[in-house]
Amino acid sequence: MHTNAHRSIPTRAPSPSIDRRYECGRRAYDIYGARKFRWEQKDEYGVYRDESGYARSVAGEMIPVTKDNIRKILERTSLFEESHICPPEHATSFTPTKLAPEIYTKDEINEMMTGICGAQEKLGDELKTLVDDTYQPLERGYNELFRSMAKMRTEIESMQHILEKEATTSPSIDIKPQTSQIPARPESLAEKKDEWEIAYINTKINDVYNPLNKNVDWLSTRIDLLQQDLDTIRKKDQ
Repeated sequence: MHTNAHRSIPTRAPSPSIDRRYECGRRAYDIYGARKFRWEQKDEYGVYRDESGYARSVAGEMIPVTKDNIRKILERTSLFEESHICPPEHATSFTPTKLAPEIYTKDEINEMMTGICGAQEKLGDELKTLVDDTYQPLERGYNELFRSMAKMRTEIESMQHILEKEATTSPSIDIKPQTSQIPARPESLAEKKDEWEIAYINTKINDVYNPLNKNVDWLSTRIDLLQQDLDTIRKKDQ
């Protein structure tokens, strides 16, 4: 039985479909071969744009705009006063306005200067009064402490001198000399008693003197700070 084998007719390799052609990385034609983009249409600003909003030329390629281009545009617009970058349809809404210079008369200028000088003098007087109200009580307390310390120092030195004199005073003639049978313990007790009294007095002196000395140091520091503040205020007034 003879059979005729069906031979395939060689055909050319299929050409790439029209819907696979790309332009700028995007498919430019749909499945029916219609062009997706219409470059001949402009937007409201007179610029050709694709569906993604990118500006393109009439031929379809993207229009590159670099930072240098933008910088040059801004530099050019800054050459003109009252310049604005805006869409064309909004350009008429901007009206250049210039502030008219204010003109003052000589009397008005003198009045303003008098007010400024008067305000400065008033501020200086108020600051001086404030400083005096703070500084004078501190100065009075400072002087009072110095007088009290000087008086107390004199009394302390007098007491120490008396104690030293009593400790070194020789025994009286009326007192009979002690025999060898009497121990020297009372004399040593008297000396220890004098030492205890001196130590006690010195402790009391330190308890009074040290707080006074600290108060004087604090007042001195406070007065120096107030003097610095006063100098700063005077410099500002000048």
